[in-house]
Amino acid sequence: MHPLVTSVVLPTAHGSLHPNNHRDRIAVQGSTRSARDISSHINIKPPGYSPVKINTLLKYLHLYPNKYHAQLLAHGFSTGFRLGHTGPRKYFLGKNLSSAVKNPEIVLENLMKEVHAGRMAGPFNLPPLSNLRISPVGLVPKADGSFRLITHLSYPKSDTSSVNANIINSFKTVKYTSFDRVVDMVFDLGTGALMAKRDIKSAFRLLPIHPDDFNLLGVQIEGRIFVDKSLPFGCSCALFCLNVFQLSFIGVLRKLLKSTILTII
Repeated sequence: MHPLVTSVVLPTAHGSLHPNNHRDRIAVQGSTRSARDISSHINIKPPGYSPVKINTLLKYLHLYPNKYHAQLLAHGFSTGFRLGHTGPRKYFLGKNLSSAVKNPEIVLENLMKEVHAGRMAGPFNLPPLSNLRISPVGLVPKADGSFRLITHLSYPKSDTSSVNANIINSFKTVKYTSFDRVVDMVFDLGTGALMAKRDIKSAFRLLPIHPDDFNLLGVQIEGRIFVDKSLPFGCSCALFCLNVFQLSFIGVLRKLLKSTILTII
């Protein structure tokens, strides 16, 4: 059982704990321990929940010709996807975007939905990881009147310390089938050809993150700290990782259906 935290002093907005030693400590069941001590006792594993059935996926991955992508998926859905981050990992606290500051209740509601879905850990009164990077969050209006929660993983843009700035280029490059190519396919099939579209809801969130990268995915709202355990919207490797999953899915279907007309645009 985790110790009961009875009072907490959070880090300052500049990303460091208050210089006064007594402000850098928390009261735990009558004793006093440092924030670093208590964070080492908080377990936020395993990776985020995903409805993808890994055993079924592994059964068919051998049909996909791109063995590198197949291996990425096998490891990703088994132990969590890595972000391809090569930069420093140290405590940082970013300032939330104005859309989040003005609507903290909407941000909190969205974060708690992710917690209940098993895709996020929290809320915590202090960083659960001593080297947690807490990036800004914001809200983007959607057509149905709701809001999409985004994590600003490119903050700050003024230097190279952001999460996105330190993700390897090969994890940022994605090439989709062009619309012209799809039109050519329809012409080749001739009169009577049918087209279908399928949208995957919260597609990025299907991909769990490896626990070793949890320290890159902290967010906070009004002193409540959360850690993302699934691929966040706003990560520069998100399109690459999702595309690997989509391409493998299409590749397997092509083999099973003996068809070459399935594609992604």
